[in-house]
Amino acid sequence: MFVPFKKLQAKVLAANHDHVTAGHVGMDKTTELVSRHYYWRGIAQTVQRYVKSCLLCQRMKSNNQKPAGLLQPLPVPDHNWEHVSLDLIGPLPTTLNGFDCIVTVVDKLSKMGHFIATTTTVDAPSLAKLMMSNIFRLHGFPKALISDRDARFTSEYWKQFIDALGIASHMSTAFHPETDGQTERMNRTIEEMLRSYVNDKHDNWDELLPYLELAYNNSRQASHKFTPYFLNHGTHPFVPAKQHLERARERQREYANKSRRHVEFKVGDRVYLSTENLKLPGPSRKLQERRIGPFTISKVLSPVTYKLTLPNEMQIHATFHVKLLHPFVESPEEFGERVTVELPPIGYARGDGIYLVDYVFGRKWDTIVGKSRPEWFYHVAWLGYSLEEATWEPRRQLLGIKDLIDEYDAAHPLRRGEATLPPWPTVNSKKKKNIKEPTKKK
Repeated sequence: MFVPFKKLQAKVLAANHDHVTAGHVGMDKTTELVSRHYYWRGIAQTVQRYVKSCLLCQRMKSNNQKPAGLLQPLPVPDHNWEHVSLDLIGPLPTTLNGFDCIVTVVDKLSKMGHFIATTTTVDAPSLAKLMMSNIFRLHGFPKALISDRDARFTSEYWKQFIDALGIASHMSTAFHPETDGQTERMNRTIEEMLRSYVNDKHDNWDELLPYLELAYNNSRQASHKFTPYFLNHGTHPFVPAKQHLERARERQREYANKSRRHVEFKVGDRVYLSTENLKLPGPSRKLQERRIGPFTISKVLSPVTYKLTLPNEMQIHATFHVKLLHPFVESPEEFGERVTVELPPIGYARGDGIYLVDYVFGRKWDTIVGKSRPEWFYHVAWLGYSLEEATWEPRRQLLGIKDLIDEYDAAHPLRRGEATLPPWPTVNSKKKKNIKEPTKKK
């Protein structure tokens, strides 16, 4: 049957694509299904535009294309210990000395590493002391510190600490830890070395760390063809190391980009966000939406990193790698008002970078590193994290959980001689931290 009018064509397409008996199949199958009984000039192109702009397909269907975003390696530094990566390995079996965690610190140019035994309960102030006594006193202060979004590295204390030292913080984007791939590889190497020498009880690995650190730093690195120890203590120039690193970086880029495709967005574009890293309600992830949105891109941070404008109820970090984004395709006017099945709203779980407060269980009068005036801090337990990962946060940053703080203060009155509690800032205060109170537990 020949269908000359666009309104009739849209109805035919809706019946052969949107209807439950059509199943929202792809372009080729929809074209074949429509062509069985209907015809008009440019039918294949019309079907392609219709299916491509289907809102339900954009949200629900898996993406069979190569991951978006070409590899963007971090720049190679000019000198040793300019760029340093930091991570923690744990929990490990507790040693006789009480350690159950390793702090790994790696120089990005020479690849020299330091392995420091500690505990999984180490907080930001203690971690700062470890860095000062084991790293900074030997190598000076780096220009940049690369880490993941561990609660210790996103705490107010840690931010004040590195800011006072003039160190820039580079953190991996949400759900994309490849930013700190060097330290992840180092962690695997340490674990492999420990397996070879640890005793049967696995309680002496902390005593092996100095020997394994020397062994690692005395082994040649494939990226620059030198040993880290030689590059830090030898007399040869550092230029060959950088040249080898740049060549290795180019080989890495070429290899990685073989399985990737270039995708570029600009400010104002609307995109869907992948749900692969989001915890959504429902009995089965298999039948949940593949993508949610669309959301508007508010800032282009790099060729592969974008910041989205997210609703306030989404307690997740707003910066995402391009491989988690999918372009939103507007339905053309030629198809008229298309009926779209509205799905019920979903709840958004906490993501890396922004945290929900579980409860408050402590208060102290203290001073931030680099500041002269003391202020009130509260011991905050974070939803989804163990009690050992609780942090001390300044009162002025906790306006978002004012009710929780007021409840704690009412239950724990100030003792005689203690400093008075300051009034809460006004709603229009610019220094309002995005920390919120979760739904009350049943």
